Formats: sequence, structure tokens, C-alpha cells
Amino acid sequence: MVVFRLPRDNSTDYIKRVIGLPGDHIEVHNGIVSINGQVAPQNRAGEYNGPEERRPKPRYEETLPNGVKHYVLHWEGKADLDGAGPFDVPQGQYFMMGDNRDDSVYSRVPAWQHGVGFVPAQNLIGRADIIFFSAAIDDPRAFQLARPWTWLFDIRWIRLFNVIR
Repeated sequence: MVVFRLPRDNSTDYIKRVIGLPGDHIEVHNGIVSINGQVAPQNRAGEYNGPEERRPKPRYEETLPNGVKHYVLHWEGKADLDGAGPFDVPQGQYFMMGDNRDDSVYSRVPAWQHGVGFVPAQNLIGRADIIFFSAAIDDPRAFQLARPWTWLFDIRWIRLFNVIR
């Protein structure tokens, strides 16, 4: 998990998982990621019932080809980006994916379509180890512009200070 500046505006910090390194070939079929032809299998691991979900969401443990395991969320039905790619990660750039696969903007969507696209190395800030702050908002500018007395209702208190895996 890394913190990086969003390439299309360079003023918004994002936290996503690095899925592809320079030179990697990434594909997504039926919601399953494949890196350089190696499938990242997912095994059902219960449900996630967070404050931002209207109902419990299926949780899976995904194992990347390098052996790293982490949880991802996604509905069992087909979502818009359950099939994406192929993507060949250019030199000096990285491919990012969020762990909430159906409700996260990341490298599967190019910047010109309001996605993340490939992330240049110079946009990387550092490794993400702990969730310091989390708010349930669609547009970060909305939080900045909101009336201060509404902020307490936007904060996802249960996520604060959780260690990132």
C-alpha cells in the first residue's frame, strides 16, 4: 500500500495497493487479477459490514503472485470493471488498485476518464502503514467545503488508526 499524488491533478493524495511494476502485464477477468500471466486467486473470507456499505459485502483473501495476501471486497455479480485490460505498465510508472474493487477509482480507469491511470514514480510519496483519517465522501473537495458541524458525521471512526495490511 502506498500514498501517491493523483496524476491528473497532483494535489490529491490517494492510498492504493501497487499491483503492477514497470514492465508488468496486468489483466482482470471476472474480477480476478492476473499479473504477468499468473492469476491472483481469491478465497472467500467472510463479509465486510462497514459504515459505508448499505449491506454486508463479500470479502475475499487475494494472494498476489509474490505471496502477499490481503483482503479485497467485491460483489459476486459482474461489475463494470470486472473485465479490464490488458495493461502493460510503462517504464517509470506503476499500476494501482483499491481493495474495494467495485467502489474504487484506480489504474483500470485512465486519467482522461477521471480515473487514476498509471502513476509516475515521481508521484509516489511513501508506504502506507496506518489509517490516520477516513471520511465517507465521494469528492474530497466536498469535505473541505462542508459546514464544519457536519464533519463528525462524515468521519469513519471505526477505521481510524487501523494498521494497513
